[in-house]
Amino acid sequence: MSITLEDVARLLNIPVVGKAITVEGMTKSEAIDLVSRCLNVSKKEAEAVIGPRRGMNVKKSWLKSK
Repeated sequence: MSITLEDVARLLNIPVVGKAITVEGMTKSEAIDLVSRCLNVSKKEAEAVIGPRRGMNVKKSWLKSK
């Protein structure tokens, strides 16, 4: 059993809207391609936002700017 985003939201009383997207076993290259295609950004920009972060994720503030 693991702690979920919903568990954290309830414990800390943080509103969470929508569902997280999780893709198991995705490589960095696949993540860059997915972000590039789905958000219509260059692969270079997608790599810059994914590269320095731990895991295959992007910041909410970056997403809001798109």
